[in-house]
Amino acid sequence: MNEQRWQDWLVALIGAWLVLSNWILTFQASEPLSALTGRLIFWNSAIVGVVALVLAVMSLTSHKAWEEWVNIVLGLWLAISPWVLGFTNVRNAVLNVTLCGLAIVGSSAWSLRDAGQAGHAR
Repeated sequence: MNEQRWQDWLVALIGAWLVLSNWILTFQASEPLSALTGRLIFWNSAIVGVVALVLAVMSLTSHKAWEEWVNIVLGLWLAISPWVLGFTNVRNAVLNVTLCGLAIVGSSAWSLRDAGQAGHAR
């Protein structure tokens, strides 16, 4: 598994977006946003974004199936994190992390499927 896949580039872009989105998007809640909630949103996006970006870069240089599985777990975490961390009242943040999470899951699953099909073709 040494070839570069477009899915890895997509995950890298999503990871970078998750980090940058903390400064680009305005996260406003339906009620006043507490400092703790703001920090949870920030660090959730930043940490998951950095990890996804690092894994994508690693996958671009030497693709391993475990990297895709970790990305799937990260994507699932992002998709459910607004409910677990309690920031469902911050619409932009919910949309941002949920859509990014689902895109990471889909992209990583696709990459695993492609790798599996390539393995069976040999």
